[in-house]
Amino acid sequence: MKKRIRYIFLLLIVSTGFIYAGNNPIKWGKILQADVNMKVYASDPDAPAVVLCDYGSVTVGPRTEYTRIVRMKILKQEGLKYATVEIPYRFYNHYDVFTDLRVQTFNVNEKGELVKSKLKGRYIADVQIDHKNKKKVFTFANAQVGSIVEYTYTIRSLDFVKLKNWYFQATIPVQWSEYRVNISDRFNYLVTFQNAPLNLDEQRAYADKLQWLYNTKIKKARFELLNMKDVLYSTSNADVYFAWGKSFKYVMKDMPALKAKGDAP
Repeated sequence: MKKRIRYIFLLLIVSTGFIYAGNNPIKWGKILQADVNMKVYASDPDAPAVVLCDYGSVTVGPRTEYTRIVRMKILKQEGLKYATVEIPYRFYNHYDVFTDLRVQTFNVNEKGELVKSKLKGRYIADVQIDHKNKKKVFTFANAQVGSIVEYTYTIRSLDFVKLKNWYFQATIPVQWSEYRVNISDRFNYLVTFQNAPLNLDEQRAYADKLQWLYNTKIKKARFELLNMKDVLYSTSNADVYFAWGKSFKYVMKDMPALKAKGDAP
């Protein structure tokens, strides 16, 4: 029986190094005073808002489980558009089961106290996109300039062939983005980090590596790749790792905002 190689595509928009951190980078509801005090984002004073932390994890299994916590700071009036969030998922035949969605806002009152406003479930819409897909849509309660907003959710998915992409950048700056991937030793995956499309020569070289992996017995392939630190293919545009029975943690910090083509630098 031929082995099956599963794919995880984690897309990087810019080239940079990874940082390997220890504990979870964020705790639900635990707000840092430095974030409360922030008036502008030092790395981008013009930013209307900033993602303070975007932390996600995925555990591959019969139902692949994705969890995510996102925390943002609204810095300017135009940043209030980021207080409305849409999270797509596939509902058809219970393909994705969306659970544990929590949404809350933190503001400083007249006494200088940090006050929390939770969004009630009746204000979270479940909008049908087409016959297979829906999206959760909500707007943070009491969101205003200076607010810290955060949300968390879990999706349990039947898809363990091609895992969901993770984007380390956004249209506003991202102070910290972390993604963790836990893979059972029952599966063989390819983890791809890409910052630009492969050119024709790179595509051919990568195809040769995939053909070698397909034609090689799994134990031999694992042994040879172990000696190469699990790197199946590497170029200036992409790195592809062979993964099985392992946990990966990838962190990027101080990521600049993505700009539309034609925007001023």
